[in-house]
Amino acid sequence: MIGFRNFGNQQRSVILRKCVAYAPCTALLIKAQVKVKEKAEELDMPGFKNKIAAVINTAYITQETRANSDIWSAKYWQNWLDTFFPMRTAALTDFLKTRAPEAADLTVTGEPKLGSTLTANAISWDFTSTLSYQWLRDGANIPNSSTNNYTLTETDMGKNISVRVTTSKSGFSSALVTSTPMLVTNPKALAAAIAGSGTVGSTLTATPLESASVQVRYQWLRAGKAISGAITSTYTPTSLDYLKAISVTTTVTQNGFSVTTSTSPAVVIQAGTIPKPDLGIAGSPVMAQTLLLTANIPYGTKATYQWVNEGVAIPSSTRSSYVLRSTDVGKNITVRVTLTKTAYNPLVLFTDSVLVGPGTQTKKPTVTVTGSTRVAKTLTGVTGSWDTSVKLTYQWLRDGQPIAGSIAKTYKLTTNDLNRAISFRVTSTKAGYTTVVTTSAPTALITN
Repeated sequence: MIGFRNFGNQQRSVILRKCVAYAPCTALLIKAQVKVKEKAEELDMPGFKNKIAAVINTAYITQETRANSDIWSAKYWQNWLDTFFPMRTAALTDFLKTRAPEAADLTVTGEPKLGSTLTANAISWDFTSTLSYQWLRDGANIPNSSTNNYTLTETDMGKNISVRVTTSKSGFSSALVTSTPMLVTNPKALAAAIAGSGTVGSTLTATPLESASVQVRYQWLRAGKAISGAITSTYTPTSLDYLKAISVTTTVTQNGFSVTTSTSPAVVIQAGTIPKPDLGIAGSPVMAQTLLLTANIPYGTKATYQWVNEGVAIPSSTRSSYVLRSTDVGKNITVRVTLTKTAYNPLVLFTDSVLVGPGTQTKKPTVTVTGSTRVAKTLTGVTGSWDTSVKLTYQWLRDGQPIAGSIAKTYKLTTNDLNRAISFRVTSTKAGYTTVVTTSAPTALITN
């Protein structure tokens, strides 16, 4: 037979409270008081003796009394138990065998949520009785649930769970007690809010209410139909989503069980924004040189080009490269780039401008003069070989000064030239290039 000392403080308190209501048990307590007093005197602890007497003579032992009395400290309990419990246990056992069982004191701990374990805490002051358990779902027995623990499953969602404890003893009717029902509620899958610009190519983010014990699964929808592979909290719309209604379904799970599903309000996807590429012009901005547009055009984007001179489109200049013309010299040149992509807004950009400088003529030959240096004789200027497409103009000089009207390749000497030196100057011009001027060496002094 289990002894009184084997019970915890709470169980001993229940037994003492119940016991004082019956005369045989009261007599037993008086005997116990005498034994405890004797033991206290033997240990020379008069204060403890008085506390024991006060506690046992009290008809109802409260939690505060237990907390404030040395009777419940381990040091003194052991002395008390060793002194009189063997006698007390036997007397209590004989007395309890004659009493009908009473309903146990019952409490239930645990959270009423999916996957949690509920525990029935049943205490009977009558240690000659047997306790049995049966868990109930909406008042009906739950199969295979007859221990003091029960783990909530998906079947319990939205149901009232309770436990019935039966106190039984041979030869008597059983005593029953049922706990207060606990409603097992679903974690709510609140409709996710969708954050983002709602444009093609810009990421959308679903933001549902989450907690540490709740997991969320996602499924993005296009016009109400699942988008293959779109099962994370973010989704980037493509051209297929343009002007379509995009929403996200969130399914809340707890401990591996699907609980509730909710769908967010839809977002109609608008045209996206093409990422702005880096643009530039490479090459020497000089007449007749080739300029090249540099651009990291986004993948899948169509680009068209237009070279521009001082804000005016240059005819027939729509490639990524451009050979500078004479009309560009001294002007600012730029490129207008137009980007287009399905389901995106067109993007028009301009490069920084470059100022075009003139070209340089490659040939600068030596000019000479041939002919007799006597008055009335004719001199001839020899121009040499120049670049193609150049325009040559001439000027004869007398002692380095231009001779009026003398702009041909030949010159007839006059008396004005007597004792003077004559030279020949050639000027080469070409559109878009710098001008080149070359003068021959002067002749000997002119004589008669």
